[in-house]
Amino acid sequence: MRGDTPRDDAPVVLGTDGSPGANRAAEVAFAQAQLRDVELILAHHQPARRSSAGAIAPGDPGFWATVGDSATSALGVGARYPDVKYRTEVVPGDSVAAALIAIIRRTSAGLLVVGSRGHGGFRGLVMGSTSRNLIEHAPCPVMVVPAIHDLD
Repeated sequence: MRGDTPRDDAPVVLGTDGSPGANRAAEVAFAQAQLRDVELILAHHQPARRSSAGAIAPGDPGFWATVGDSATSALGVGARYPDVKYRTEVVPGDSVAAALIAIIRRTSAGLLVVGSRGHGGFRGLVMGSTSRNLIEHAPCPVMVVPAIHDLD
C-alpha cells in the first residue's frame, strides 16, 4: 500500500496508552478525523506477555481498566469533536509497532497518529524505536506528536 493514495473514507487510527503524549496525539487524531470526515479508531495495544497460565487475555484482572483509562483519556479530548465517529479496538501483539501495523493493514487506514512517550535515554530525542519502526514500516502516513516536555 505504500505509495498508494488512501481511499477518501480511510479511517484515522490513534495508537493510545493514556500517557501525556497520547493525549496530545488524541487531539491531533480527532482533528484529522473531523477534517477528513472519517471514522477514528482508538487502538490500544495488548502485549502478548506469557505466564505459566499462558497469554494475558481480556478476561485477566486489570486488563479492561487499562484499556478504559486510555480510551477515557482520549475521549475526554473527543468531547470537543462530537461529529467524529469512533470505536475502540484492542490490538494484541508482541510489539506496539507490529500490532499497530496489523490494524492499519486490516482497516486500510489513511493515517496513523501516535504520541511520543519521551522515555528515551536522550533528552530532546523525540522519536523512540517504536515511532521509527512505524515510520519505516507502516503502509500509510504516520504522524508522531511530541509530548509537551519534548518541545522544551
